[in-house]
Amino acid sequence: MKNNELFKRIEKYILLEKNKHFKDEAIKLLNENNENELLNRFYKDLEFGTAGMRGIIGAGTCYMNTYNVTKASQGIANYILKITKNPKVAISYDSRYFSKEFAYDTAEIFASNGFKVYIYKQLRSTPQLSYTVIKLACDIGIMITASHNPKEYNGYKVYWKGGAQIIPPHDSLIISEIQKVSNIAHLITKEEGINNQSIIELNNEIDIPYIEKINEKFPNFNEKSKQAKLRVAYTPLHGVGGTIIKELFKGSKVELLTEPTQTNPDPEFPTVKYPNPEDHIAMSRVIEFAKTENCDIAFATDPDADRIGLAFNDGTEWKILNGNQIACILMHYLLSRESNPQNAFTIASFVTTPMLDKIAHKYNSTLFRTYTGFKWIGNLIDEMKIKEPNKKFIFGCEESHGYLIGDGTRDKDAFSAIKGFCDLMLTLKENKMTIEQYLQGMYKEFGYYEEFTINKTLKGAEGEYLREKLMSKFRNEKQKEFAGIKVIKKLDYQTLKETDINGNVNEIEDYKYPTNAIKLLLENEIVITVRPSGTEPKIKFYVSIYSRYEQKNNIFDIINSINMEIEKY
Repeated sequence: MKNNELFKRIEKYILLEKNKHFKDEAIKLLNENNENELLNRFYKDLEFGTAGMRGIIGAGTCYMNTYNVTKASQGIANYILKITKNPKVAISYDSRYFSKEFAYDTAEIFASNGFKVYIYKQLRSTPQLSYTVIKLACDIGIMITASHNPKEYNGYKVYWKGGAQIIPPHDSLIISEIQKVSNIAHLITKEEGINNQSIIELNNEIDIPYIEKINEKFPNFNEKSKQAKLRVAYTPLHGVGGTIIKELFKGSKVELLTEPTQTNPDPEFPTVKYPNPEDHIAMSRVIEFAKTENCDIAFATDPDADRIGLAFNDGTEWKILNGNQIACILMHYLLSRESNPQNAFTIASFVTTPMLDKIAHKYNSTLFRTYTGFKWIGNLIDEMKIKEPNKKFIFGCEESHGYLIGDGTRDKDAFSAIKGFCDLMLTLKENKMTIEQYLQGMYKEFGYYEEFTINKTLKGAEGEYLREKLMSKFRNEKQKEFAGIKVIKKLDYQTLKETDINGNVNEIEDYKYPTNAIKLLLENEIVITVRPSGTEPKIKFYVSIYSRYEQKNNIFDIINSINMEIEKY
């Protein structure tokens, strides 16, 4: 980018940034004339990915700040007003820096554009925001969160009417409107909006209906809890989860104990480096707390309470389940409860374990696959309600610890997953079984799967170039082998073409839209998928290795070979 073009972008940003904190930061950077830092902050606009808009908090056109929040809100308002009269929007936010400010900035923009705005007065979770969009029949929903990202990040998730995140064509049309924004309507302040009731502040009136929607999937839970003693340890990792977790077990005999040092919302996330329940380190405090309190199981939720981490007491030691294991256990249990599983359907992302296909086959139930990003799962639920209204949605999942039980929301819901797993725990206790025994029984029946993800982090303007280069290299290579293992088929989801071992090319079925991802199907049911993260500056390699149960100890050489091959990229 040429210097004059860069400085024009900086000057425009300073002119339009309404927040003094970010405006002063940009002026300071400009005065210091740190060209590399200015380039990294202003070389492009902040983009929408699998979870909307997300970035590091700070001054800059590609950072998360009031400029980008208000610009995005105005663009979305412009788009909605073209297709809807008397529109309504629901807004919520998590515990991160500037979350509440960004949420009320968003509310002011929508109110200034004639929307009826419903905004939570206090922190509420992402799944509850999705439920609120459905409950209040809103045209759009906005969640201010960066989910499980480090404390430096914040974000802006966009939900369509029906409660799912936006997908084509709305996402690209909204982006087009955002890019056209030159004037931002900012006529109504928060106080004026509340006074004239264009902004309605929500307290706890939707909390109970939301929890009841989850609980209706487990009608015998409270009765079962009287028969089997269950002690549950929980941490919200300084996020929103603690706001209503107690309501989830109200009326039951389940003992819920919250880890005290991580209970209060705190944007610093002072006890964890990454508030991500996928991270074993983030689970360490709640596990130690669970040991001290003699609990059976421990849960963690990320800052916006859409993902869970899970550890359990096996009698001799505490074990942490990975995202694929949680998905398999929940799906198997939920389908086993169904009186008519062949009339039920489940949904999983295309990088989630192939073991799910075998579980669905056992129950003669349909499993759909979607791209990564729960927006695809949420929207497919709605599609199926129209196409096959007699089919019942049971469960949706992603390997990245995102799960949804039932159709109360259209996004991953940590609370529904916690309730479902506790229901399973009560059943296992009644039958004198452990989670480990349940999991090993599944491995014996369906085969053993070893799965892991390797992330390559490449930041900034140069990092974006390197990410594109890596994907291009992987896409254009004609791999006959990978780590010495024969490639059976290569699927390119950007072209929606698959190429087999003989060079025959066919269309990839069941996917309407292209996405930047490549999948290699290797011999012996080994699968490698490569894609850029939609929320972080990373290239992600997803690896799934299958083995017969009795031969599971023989796969470590394969793991090492694949790791070494990936390191070459």
